[in-house]
Amino acid sequence: VCDPTTQSAIEIDSGPKKNEGAIIGGVIGGIIALLLLVLLVVILIKRKKHPKRTSKQLANIESEELVSVIPRVNTLPEEGSNSLDEDEPAENPLDKFETFILETESFPVVLSQKATFKQAEQLTKLFLLVYESNNQAIQLLDTFIVQEVTEARSISDLFKVDSISTKIIKHFFKLIGRNYLKAIYIRNIETLDAISQSFEIDPTKLEPGSNLDRNILGLINSCQTFLDAILFSLKDLPIPIRLICHLIKTHTELRFASGVHKIISMLLFKRYLLPPLVQSSTLFPGEDRPLKPRTERSLFLISKTLSILSNFSKCKEEYMLPMNDFIAKNQADLKRYLSKVPLETGHYKNLKYSKSCLLYTSPSP
Repeated sequence: VCDPTTQSAIEIDSGPKKNEGAIIGGVIGGIIALLLLVLLVVILIKRKKHPKRTSKQLANIESEELVSVIPRVNTLPEEGSNSLDEDEPAENPLDKFETFILETESFPVVLSQKATFKQAEQLTKLFLLVYESNNQAIQLLDTFIVQEVTEARSISDLFKVDSISTKIIKHFFKLIGRNYLKAIYIRNIETLDAISQSFEIDPTKLEPGSNLDRNILGLINSCQTFLDAILFSLKDLPIPIRLICHLIKTHTELRFASGVHKIISMLLFKRYLLPPLVQSSTLFPGEDRPLKPRTERSLFLISKTLSILSNFSKCKEEYMLPMNDFIAKNQADLKRYLSKVPLETGHYKNLKYSKSCLLYTSPSP
């Protein structure tokens, strides 16, 4: 039997500890909220200044044009011009705070770990914009990738849907890769929307008079069309995305012997390439371009099939079983594609990766 006196002592003892935890949590939450505000102010101020060339801009420039947009570093003033130092205003506290963030690589990771999930997602978006505006987004993502790989106990722990590293990689891919998605998808989506055929293969959802075998064949052909649009446009996949895939491959292979292609496939397909098929409005921001319900259903089935393919697995739902032949037929081609996605430094004449900026030059012949 518990002694009432002892029980009271325990209750009295635990009270201050609970209060202390709540106070600490509240203080951390307040600090994070303040940092969110400061980061937002920094970004707004940065946008009013002359922007630097960022990887978002570089991603949309043809590789042979990249040499001409490399930022000049330590350029001397032209003869006869006044020294810029005389007109430069003193560094303000916000600039110092931005410099501290950029020079303390572990700061975004540590702060994100202390925040709630919602706060962490907001923080990583703002950190990404700050680093991107200073041509250092790749360095920021590299820090998160290293942390993710270091803490994983097995390869199956890597880049889960609720991981902060996954979130920031997803934000980065969307930030720089929207034009690429529009280029490979819009024409095919418009064609799909224009035709009258249904690709419904679920017998419980068939329209009256529909032919199931014809629908299956139509869905297989459409899946092949969308997959080919991805596989045959590797040269157009934004360079920064390929660099991130290279960093993931490099760091993951240091700890885990196999399965790296599945990690790259998951991040590339499930977090970047496939979501726009079921959320096609993201391809037309600010435009009122509704699709027919039949088209939306077809895109859902295409996305579902390609998702299973990218997972290197098979369809298990009975109505999806006819798609397994398509999946088996394309697995080898997908694996070859994934092996070429990570951009090796040797593929470029001079790929300079530094603290100040990421420079791209044209590919070697």
